[in-house]
Amino acid sequence: MKKIAISLLALSLTMAPLTQVAHAEESVLKQNPELGQGFYAVTDTNRPMLRAATNPPAFLADIKKGSVDSWDKHSVLPSITGAQAVLESGWGTSQLSTMAHNLFGVKGTYNGSFVTMPTQEYVNGKWITIDAQFRKYPSKNESMTDHGDFLQKSRYQDLIGETDYVKAANYLQKAGYATDPDYAKKLVSIIEARGLTAWDQEAFDIASLKNAKWRYARETLNIRSAASWDSSIAFKITPYYAAQLNYGKQENGFIEVIYQGKRGWYKPSLSLYWYDKNPTTKYVTTNNVNFRTAEKWDSPVAQSKKAGESVLVLRKMPKSGWLEVVLTNSVIGYIPDSPNYVKKS
Repeated sequence: MKKIAISLLALSLTMAPLTQVAHAEESVLKQNPELGQGFYAVTDTNRPMLRAATNPPAFLADIKKGSVDSWDKHSVLPSITGAQAVLESGWGTSQLSTMAHNLFGVKGTYNGSFVTMPTQEYVNGKWITIDAQFRKYPSKNESMTDHGDFLQKSRYQDLIGETDYVKAANYLQKAGYATDPDYAKKLVSIIEARGLTAWDQEAFDIASLKNAKWRYARETLNIRSAASWDSSIAFKITPYYAAQLNYGKQENGFIEVIYQGKRGWYKPSLSLYWYDKNPTTKYVTTNNVNFRTAEKWDSPVAQSKKAGESVLVLRKMPKSGWLEVVLTNSVIGYIPDSPNYVKKS
């Protein structure tokens, strides 16, 4: 029977989220170690009041940025902080969440802002009700990043930098963040049901791109699907087009290449495959121009351009003084360096 009850509870957390919330007149807050480290609304345990979360996708959208930012600032998985916010705020329906964007029941002030709420405190051997200040955040995102700061305490050190959400959830439970014996299971259920591992991957990508640099293809490059010449071609990059080389992600002598939203692998050599700076200068045609295949007028026409069209100049040829130009589809053409034909844009 106990296993059935646990399964039903996990199901309610993920598929049709239900959360305990207090009526307006039951606004007293109290610590609840089963739920977490903050203060939460006191409810009548003999008469549980359950209310379906009004819009879980909207709530997740509200906390996503703060969750993802927490990885960069505090090295806490976004999926973990997101799932914790779901549990502790009841999908954003808690009083502190609606009044102050305070998802974790944190006392004190935030940049001088707070709300005052009655709390039950154990003083001199008895429970008394006193008014206390609770942090008021500009948005839920600040509450999320502030929570990441809270988790920097030494007791949670195993959590910091952990990239496996199951391990991270168990680290939290082991460290005593919440006393509920099924706390880690509940976090994992929410993460998996709501696809929050996608937040983790987004945070990892953002972090790795801090080491990415723009490079320019020297020739047509067949970007690979894996870090090996034997892997299939994922996509091609046209000569002189820009791509990002992710220096934070290298394997087997290859580097991750990011191009127009696509990702693949290639060798990072700047002498063989890439320019480290844009090798071209943007020009515009001043008349209708027939670009030639060589540095002379009697050579074939490489491509024609109308007045006012943009072209990319690679260099000025040392002997003839003509310009070597990158045209549409990376076709190379030549034209005299004269304002009668082209000028810098």
